Amino acid sequence: MKHLKHSDDPGTVLTHLMQTYGKDVWNYAVVITGNSDAADEISQDVFLKVYLKMDSFEGRSSVKTWLLAITRNTALKHRKSLWLRNMFRVLFPREYEHNVSAEKEAI
Repeated sequence: MKHLKHSDDPGTVLTHLMQTYGKDVWNYAVVITGNSDAADEISQDVFLKVYLKMDSFEGRSSVKTWLLAITRNTALKHRKSLWLRNMFRVLFPREYEHNVSAEKEAI
């Protein structure tokens, strides 16, 4: 599938993209993050973005290139967010300890 046909059913197109490129997206996310759980989350985010922005694909690159660019940007944003959270823990450990998660609170 070199180009997305804007007249096709978005759900059908998304299913095809996930079946065809899902493993590539996931593998690339693992390479960037080094974490399979993060790759699961990133893959879901990528395909949600693709579904919502399918009409923005202009065909100037292959679909795979477009998907992997979205994957790269999503994974790098995820890494940056994780880095900032970890830095906050290091710089402000007491403040971080006071933010008890719902799970810990329930226990």
